[in-house]
Amino acid sequence: MREEIRNNLGTLIDDRSKEYMNNVAIIFHEKRITYQSMLYEANLFGAGLIEIGVKKGDKVAIWMNNIPEWIYSMLGILKVGAILVPINTHLRSHDLEYILNDSDSSTLIMEEQFKNINYVDILKQIFPEIKGDTAAFFRSEKLPNFKNIILLGKGDIKGGFSYESIRNLGLKDEKTFNRLKNVQQSIDVDDIAYIQYTSGTTSLPKGAMLSHFSVAQEASIVGDRMDITKDDTIIGMMPFYHVGGAVNTIMLSLLHGMSIALVESFDPEIVMKIIQQHKCTVMLGIASMFTMMMNHKNFKKYDLSTLTKGWSTGLKEFLKTVYNTIGIDNFTSVYGLSEVAGITALPNFDEDLETRTGTMGKPFPGNDIKIIDPESGRTQPTNQEGEILVRGNITRGYYKKPDETTKAIDSEGYLHTGDKGMLNDNGYLIYTGRLKDMLRVGGENVSPLEVEEFLCKYDKIHEAQVIGVPHEKLGEVCYAFIRLKDGYKCTSEEIIAFCKGQIASFKIPRYVHFINEFPMTGSGKIQKFKLKDIAEKRLENSNG
Repeated sequence: MREEIRNNLGTLIDDRSKEYMNNVAIIFHEKRITYQSMLYEANLFGAGLIEIGVKKGDKVAIWMNNIPEWIYSMLGILKVGAILVPINTHLRSHDLEYILNDSDSSTLIMEEQFKNINYVDILKQIFPEIKGDTAAFFRSEKLPNFKNIILLGKGDIKGGFSYESIRNLGLKDEKTFNRLKNVQQSIDVDDIAYIQYTSGTTSLPKGAMLSHFSVAQEASIVGDRMDITKDDTIIGMMPFYHVGGAVNTIMLSLLHGMSIALVESFDPEIVMKIIQQHKCTVMLGIASMFTMMMNHKNFKKYDLSTLTKGWSTGLKEFLKTVYNTIGIDNFTSVYGLSEVAGITALPNFDEDLETRTGTMGKPFPGNDIKIIDPESGRTQPTNQEGEILVRGNITRGYYKKPDETTKAIDSEGYLHTGDKGMLNDNGYLIYTGRLKDMLRVGGENVSPLEVEEFLCKYDKIHEAQVIGVPHEKLGEVCYAFIRLKDGYKCTSEEIIAFCKGQIASFKIPRYVHFINEFPMTGSGKIQKFKLKDIAEKRLENSNG
């Protein structure tokens, strides 16, 4: 596979765009944007980035919903050899500041507003000085590496640029395009293309570094196993700030000449309307997305019969329910994580339903999966559960976190995923759960420790412990146990109000329980399993 991918992502997209020049690349509302037009916009934006000083190796963050400019920006960033830092649109000031600082981002590309969320107001909480007239460059003492804000919309930011002005800089002269071309030719396939932030067991998110080769290989193999062709149309409902969106929607599509029908932000009925309107054939998503669609009151109103290919996370019975309810003939399970550029195991579509729903298939070419006993480290025999380890097409490490990298990737090059699973007699992976103390809220990874540390910033809180409890739509949500400082009183509403606007909505505890003391082990460790029992009994009683 390495021999087949000799070019960087920008050049690969150039080649595909020329091959599929008049095919539709992006469908957005009433717009149908061809590969030729998409490439033109990407080149303009990339050339404009060079004009404002963005250079190879710079980190450039995108904070926008699923719109065409996300794709143009991404391609422009990759073409100049900069490193893409996708930012979750649910993040608020506390989270945003951390990622901009941790990634050493020099530039932020953002939209002004989406629905009732004003992103500029959120940014002002970090940079109060951005209110005023547009100037040439942005400077901040708080984030010394930060230089440029590029705003999509009609508003102005002091020291910032409009998206349109960057695009227009690309029209400056032929020399600008020549500079872009020269820079693009200097990018090696092993250069870093993405820093994808993911929460783990540590207190703060980590930036997994993914190379041009890693992303291209993953998207190519997924397309092969799914039998993707230029005649397919994918429903672009996976958020682009996830690898599921950036790699397994955008790159998967563009490397195979497919069309993407964009969904700005997931809404089950809007998704179904777009599938019906544009006769989408491919649907990829997390379990909660499929659940919300199938449970929607208008589900039977829409014709989803054009869907023929798809995958989701979830257990066997759930996947069979999706197969039977929506009727996607070639539907399968999948195993992956950000550190492997999205996916590392996926059954072929020509395999039987039991294999496609009961296993995650064989590892991708160039990848090895083994199962170990997490206590002894010994390799487990066939059909015996242990920790899933992956070697091959994996992250180059966590940005600026060598200790975390060493903990995650061992001396043999295996990534310790923190997930439980086994390999069956045929070498197919079966996922059985998680080893790591991490929550999965509506498809988002949430580190309990990260939420706990944030809660303890509140001056009334002495200690906080966060666990996950089941939720019908989101899979699980955060349940916070709070011990207050002596002499203080507080309400759950007060705690939640403190969180709003500072951390992402999916990290905010859905339930708050005040406690005088935590159940402890003899060695002084908090027994979270007992907290979980308390939470589940309280929820059961309240529902009863």
